[in-house]
Amino acid sequence: MKAFLISIFLIVIPFFVFSQKDDASSVLEQAEFLYEKAEYSAALKLVANLFETNSDLPTKTEIQGFLLTGNIYSESGQYAAAANFYNKALNKSKQFFGENDSLTIQAMNNLGQIDFLTGQIERSFNRNSWVLDRRLELYGDNHPKVADSYNNLGNCRYAFQDLEEAVAFHQKALNIRKQTLPVDHPDLSVSFLNVGNCYSALWRLDSAFSYFEKCLQLRQEIYEKNHPKIASVYMSIGKCQIKLERTEEAISNFQKALKIYKEKLPPRHPKLLNYYETIGDVLMSQEIYNEAVHYYLEIFTNEKGENSNQKKRSSLANKIGLCSQHNGEYKQAILFHENAIYFFKQDYGPFEDGLAELITNLGNAYFRFDKIEKAAAQYELANKTYESI
Repeated sequence: MKAFLISIFLIVIPFFVFSQKDDASSVLEQAEFLYEKAEYSAALKLVANLFETNSDLPTKTEIQGFLLTGNIYSESGQYAAAANFYNKALNKSKQFFGENDSLTIQAMNNLGQIDFLTGQIERSFNRNSWVLDRRLELYGDNHPKVADSYNNLGNCRYAFQDLEEAVAFHQKALNIRKQTLPVDHPDLSVSFLNVGNCYSALWRLDSAFSYFEKCLQLRQEIYEKNHPKIASVYMSIGKCQIKLERTEEAISNFQKALKIYKEKLPPRHPKLLNYYETIGDVLMSQEIYNEAVHYYLEIFTNEKGENSNQKKRSSLANKIGLCSQHNGEYKQAILFHENAIYFFKQDYGPFEDGLAELITNLGNAYFRFDKIEKAAAQYELANKTYESI
């Protein structure tokens, strides 16, 4: 009888371990599904609950959970939190599987993406180059993971304004993806969009529109109509239309994109704030100042806090001040031009190029408000600032 019980115990334990592993994988799959649908809060709750209720997850599953959590935070615009989880994945994968394991490489890849999103472009390029070398060794030349690396390197070259080189990287990624992925795979739409953005920057606008149309058509087949991936195509199309002076069409596409982002992203998400500014800049260039102010104020309000970007706040305050001048709201203009100067000094100091222009703008606001003596004092200060630079 005792031997019988022991044998049952030995059978049940492996089954329990297998069941636990299987359940964890199922939870990650559900979270991944929600993540792909841009339901980031729900996806995060699932993964967080998995970690809270399972203290002894299989190592590979735990690393995959770290990576997915990082992805969710990244798409939510919480880049520091994302980097934290990617580093957890990197350290654990190195410890258990080594530097050349696919999970280690993926964690490094994702950290490179965070570098890119936070403006650390050179570091991102270096990390993505490291990843590409190891993926070529691991997978060979013609693999979707290799295409991912070419795509990321193309983004870095684009940020460096090496546009021809960026196109070359993105075309490499696209060619591999066409050969190795189904025709309706989301990564194909990524390549279509990135090649289109490069051509737009190079003013090859017909080619750009062609790729944007391919991207939009594919994404409308894959995603729901209010998915952020579709919004990003509207933004790219709008920027291209601006270059062709098709302003009304551009603004319409920007507003379509903004509506989706407002539904799906938190108010302080970097992408959302960036698109507010893009629309504001377009409206300002078209001298639609009262509407432009609305978009700039949305960003300015959400840029508050200890970690806010003082350079960005200075630029926004200056734009609000200029629009307010054109709208005849001189008190508001003066207030924001003073803010622009204050934030500029916080970031650059009192003797940097650009400060004199901000002081001149304040002088102009005083002048239009019939405060001639105050205007003259600001113009004199601006001249002194010019001379001291």
